[in-house]
Amino acid sequence: MKKIIVLFGFLTSSVFAADFLIVMEGIESNEGNIELGLFSEKDKGNFPDGKVTIGLSIPAKKGSVSARISAPAGIYTATAFHDKNKDKELNKVFLLGIPLEPYGFSNDARAAFSAPSFSQAQFKLPESGMQINFEIIGHYVDKTEQN
Repeated sequence: MKKIIVLFGFLTSSVFAADFLIVMEGIESNEGNIELGLFSEKDKGNFPDGKVTIGLSIPAKKGSVSARISAPAGIYTATAFHDKNKDKELNKVFLLGIPLEPYGFSNDARAAFSAPSFSQAQFKLPESGMQINFEIIGHYVDKTEQN
């Protein structure tokens, strides 16, 4: 009897999971890692700086990197940043909050003076799976770094 329950649990979890590919483009160098965060609709209160539903750290590769993820069908957002110094944090200008490292959001969502909202970056993951692509954009340059 226990074997049937375990098998049933395995089958039901795989039926509702969707495989999808996330491609992050515009990576400036091979330095550091790309930190990818996936937020489900039920965790949207954590977006973009809180605990992620699924998180991955991928070695950076100039040009683009990709990740294949399996998750239940539903509404999600994705965030990523190029963690050049491997401290697992999006480094920002003190007090101003301007990112010092390149970053990006699903749908290439942007906002003028803050992160985009969950709804701007959201996408619907169907049970059949999908692929999303988004750009990792440049970052703030401290003029003292150039000297």
